[in-house]
Amino acid sequence: MWGIFILSLWSFVLAVIAFAKMALLTQAVAYTNNITQLWIIFILNALLGLGFSFSTYGLWTRQNWGRLLFLGVMTLWSGANLLVLFDPTGLAQSTTFEIVTNGLRFTAGLILPLWYLNLPRIKMLFVAL
Repeated sequence: MWGIFILSLWSFVLAVIAFAKMALLTQAVAYTNNITQLWIIFILNALLGLGFSFSTYGLWTRQNWGRLLFLGVMTLWSGANLLVLFDPTGLAQSTTFEIVTNGLRFTAGLILPLWYLNLPRIKMLFVAL
């Protein structure tokens, strides 16, 4: 049960980070020439922020939709971050060590919740509507 509490807090932290990135992007408009890329990042962070916010509530109240939403949003978050690691424009980390450690971090960030929230004894704690 502590795991559900920790994942609820993690979901809340990820929502705050996504909304903070949106605030930073509003300041970056004056310094970029690629507005399309900026809008894509802004919309992705808005979706992630909303998704993590709703999943925080769903996990906290142990609703099955919250568990499923968290797993879906976490998959999107990890996938987007893994794609950025291998961005050919070089906007991501420059050293192999940073790419490997961040790749492991994002992969573990996806695998651990998928494993934990799908354990039979943990799934039983969530209420299906």
